[in-house]
Amino acid sequence: MTQMLYMRLEGIDGEEPIGDNSQDAIAIIDYSHSIGLELANQRPSAGADAAFRRSRTHHAPFVVNKSFDRTSSKIFAAASRGVLFKHVVIYSCSQEISQLTTSSKPKPFLSIIMKDAVIADFSYQFAGNWQAEQISFQYASIGWHVKWKDPESGDSETLEPVGWNGSQNKNEQIAIPSSVEWSSGLLG
Repeated sequence: MTQMLYMRLEGIDGEEPIGDNSQDAIAIIDYSHSIGLELANQRPSAGADAAFRRSRTHHAPFVVNKSFDRTSSKIFAAASRGVLFKHVVIYSCSQEISQLTTSSKPKPFLSIIMKDAVIADFSYQFAGNWQAEQISFQYASIGWHVKWKDPESGDSETLEPVGWNGSQNKNEQIAIPSSVEWSSGLLG
């Protein structure tokens, strides 16, 4: 299987067409994100006592790396103005190598949705033979949608969406709005 990564920002069209959808995707190189939990000095024991010794989870910025493209100036401007994106979606897609044709379509197996996201940091550098950019998003809520394909049987199933509402510090499923939804394949 080959894997491809794409990002959709509400209000910024990318270069990678997604079927008949008027909003295009932005190809990305990679992404990273971490969630941490500080524990009290005393080691928590099992049960209710452990809950009292935990602090609130800390969600670090969600970092995306991409190459310079036609969206770069728009992203630079959005970072400079502190634009609030209602939704940012990262799509991790796969495609069977045996099906790599002009009519084959990658399918997202992991969709990461950030709500009320701002660009907390935008940096760029000339790396190798092309300019690379790093975009860090801070968000109010984040969620995952997973379409799992069993590697042995080939059967697919959609797992229950999971998410976190940072403002309320609680679990919450985050829906993918139609404006940034993956509507079909990339190649036609």
